[in-house]
Amino acid sequence: MCGGCWPRERAESKAGDRSSLDEVLNPQAHHGAGTPTPAAGPHHPPGLRNPLAVAGLALIIVALGWTLIGMRRGRDAAVDAPQVPVLPVASAPEAGSRAPAFTLPGLRGAKVSLAQFSGRPVVLNFFAAWCAPCWTEMPAFQEAYQAHRQKGLVFIGVGLQDYPETLEVMVTKLGVSFPVAYDRTGDVAVGLYQLRSLPTTVFIDRQGIVRRVWMGPLNRQMLERQIAALL
Repeated sequence: MCGGCWPRERAESKAGDRSSLDEVLNPQAHHGAGTPTPAAGPHHPPGLRNPLAVAGLALIIVALGWTLIGMRRGRDAAVDAPQVPVLPVASAPEAGSRAPAFTLPGLRGAKVSLAQFSGRPVVLNFFAAWCAPCWTEMPAFQEAYQAHRQKGLVFIGVGLQDYPETLEVMVTKLGVSFPVAYDRTGDVAVGLYQLRSLPTTVFIDRQGIVRRVWMGPLNRQMLERQIAALL
């Protein structure tokens, strides 16, 4: 029911009567003090006589308020969002440059550092359990490690942005026995070595100089060619 519609209906019923407008605007003057006026419901100011319109306007105002609050919170959250940690380095290591030193927690308890293998050639492989090509190439690394470990060749695997439990499942399933560390934050892989893709393998000679940075998976034949240049 529309409580604000009754004046218009009464005006139409008195069409032709010059006093109809006055009766609508001032019903008490025509009915007298003792004559009850028609039940019109609550009176609303002009333009807001329909309660539904008032309620709708109120909902719009409330919705607009919440929208502005949400935008403010979203903007504040964007400002406060943590940034990816990148260590200040001039550039990514290239052939002929010294390999950046690092120390990371190892999967098998002891820490793994590049310095502990000083004077020995190193094959440094960055991988991740969520990287399909990393799973594909890893058996070739394990085979090459077994074939050349007696010659002093060192293999180090660094799992990037993974939980140690997840990496442990991967290396156990693939039978990896060379040292494996995990870089949970990416400070070494992204900050020091500035990786652009996975897997990436860095070949380091006995003097600690980078001889080759290989981006992408390696098979056994390709891996052996790079190892031959180190030994």
